[in-house]
Amino acid sequence: MAQVTMYPEYDAQVSRIEGGSYASCVSGDGTLSLTTIHQVGVTHFPLVMRVYSRFDTTSIPTSATITSATIKRYMYDSDGTTTSGETIKAFQSDDLSSDDASLYQSFTSTDSDTTIDVGTAVEWKTFTIDGDLLTYLQTQVTAGNKTAVILRNQMDYDVITPSVVEVKRFYGLDDDDVSGEDYRPYLTVNYTTGTPVKLKLNSGVLRVKGGKLTIG
Repeated sequence: MAQVTMYPEYDAQVSRIEGGSYASCVSGDGTLSLTTIHQVGVTHFPLVMRVYSRFDTTSIPTSATITSATIKRYMYDSDGTTTSGETIKAFQSDDLSSDDASLYQSFTSTDSDTTIDVGTAVEWKTFTIDGDLLTYLQTQVTAGNKTAVILRNQMDYDVITPSVVEVKRFYGLDDDDVSGEDYRPYLTVNYTTGTPVKLKLNSGVLRVKGGKLTIG
């Protein structure tokens, strides 16, 4: 079993604010991209905020079989107390190169098992990658590609109109020294690369020369 941990190569809040309906705010194109703020949530303005993170998973061998993976983010503040406002889901993204507001609508899955109730406590939050998102991660690694995810809260993806501010605030890629603490988000991937072969030598000498194995 091998393990690799990595920070995102790109990490940003992508959002949309408008004077129209809340539903059109959810379904419309992004209007703003920020790398210094990382909020997931919605407001009654209306305003919808999502967080996009891209990881360079090309360092993982393409022959690897992913056994488990997690994304961890530190939540330092929040507004709102509804259950749907505290439920956050990770979606896969098909955009592995942009760095602008177009990332707002780059998710390609509407069915993901990677969902957690982040509550309101100030602490590290763990998103266990499973369901279709784990399948996506495996596909990206096998193809030698990068991996990207978008965090959205339930009031966003289920289009539940908010009456107040329902926002969860996380540290981002630049927060490597907050009062001496490193709060950058990170992805941890556990994987195997095949079944080890065990050799048992009862007698003789095992020799390896020029890539050739001989016993004698």
